[in-house]
Amino acid sequence: MHGEGSRRVCPECGQSVIGIDLPTHRELRGPRNITTTNIDRAIDDKGRRFLFMEHKRPDESMPDGQKRFLFGLARQPNTTVWVTSGDTDQLELWELGDTAVRLGVMNWDGLQRRLDDWFAQPPAHTTETFAVIVSSLRKLIEWPFVADDVPADVNWREIERALRSLAKEVLV
Repeated sequence: MHGEGSRRVCPECGQSVIGIDLPTHRELRGPRNITTTNIDRAIDDKGRRFLFMEHKRPDESMPDGQKRFLFGLARQPNTTVWVTSGDTDQLELWELGDTAVRLGVMNWDGLQRRLDDWFAQPPAHTTETFAVIVSSLRKLIEWPFVADDVPADVNWREIERALRSLAKEVLV
């Protein structure tokens, strides 16, 4: 049983943590004093698209590093990032992209309706996503070879045609 002596404060959010010393509450640092960040919620729609949600209390600001991370994440293909602020009765909802777009103020039920709407919309499969797949495939095929040793019979048009066909089957 853990007593008051085991009470700690999370280095990320400052909230009291009671219990064992979990790895998630220990600080990690990279070069140039870079620290880790967290995301409050993440949804994987069967690998077709992703929704990340970060919540801040009304009096809580977002650290610059987390802001950069979330905006960078929002620029990834098939990725949506929402930030909420407030309490369950009055949540201000923002969607991140190149900028932050305010979607409105709502209660928890309103946020659930927004999530239902997100799932109701078909995933966007952009040409940018396809370009990333083709680029990755090219790198994979070329990886074991020196540039001059890439087989001459590699037919990129046929590979692209096969990928398009596969994308129609898998990503619809």
